[in-house]
Amino acid sequence: MLLSLLVVLALFRLSEALDFVCPMEDIVRTQCIGVKDCMYPHPTRCSKYIHCEVNTDGVTRRPTVKDCPGNFEWNNNDKTCDLPENSTCPARHNVVATANDVLKEARDILARGDGVESKIRDSAPAPFQCLIGDAVITQCRGEKDCVYPNPGSCNTYIQCSVGSDFLPGAPAVKNCPPGHEWNDKDKMCDLPEKSTCPVYANAKGASRRRSA
Repeated sequence: MLLSLLVVLALFRLSEALDFVCPMEDIVRTQCIGVKDCMYPHPTRCSKYIHCEVNTDGVTRRPTVKDCPGNFEWNNNDKTCDLPENSTCPARHNVVATANDVLKEARDILARGDGVESKIRDSAPAPFQCLIGDAVITQCRGEKDCVYPNPGSCNTYIQCSVGSDFLPGAPAVKNCPPGHEWNDKDKMCDLPEKSTCPVYANAKGASRRRSA
């Protein structure tokens, strides 16, 4: 029974780290030999961290989720488990926000500039914060990683990147090509009829109501 429990626990820990991509540049540069090499913050748990270890071939690597002792939390500045007040845990500092959280704050339809009758919200959108979970897991390497809809515009999108500390930096607003809008389902600029822009959806709904 105890053995089965240990196996389940080990599989759970492995599954937690499977989606994390160990940065190849760190593997090549350090071979993860040093005490503080190849260790990264866990995207959702303050009391855990991810340690990448190099396989015997010296190239491939495997991420492992590890626990901090007692009440300690991960301090990514010093690459060590530390007192909670020294923690760099994003959950503690409220840097995690989702695009949906931002969108929910909108109270009115934004102007599309295409002649559709709409109201302009009376306050600016809340500052967008890049998702640390996405940044830690994907390192924002793929062309469809770390890109999000812009709550204030249909024909632009938000792109996040990762800094030297492996945490997300400031978000950048990118323009779609002329005549295209953001399709968040496919994570790309697309034809307006394939747009997932909530502004567009609201405007179309308003048009249908007017024609009824």
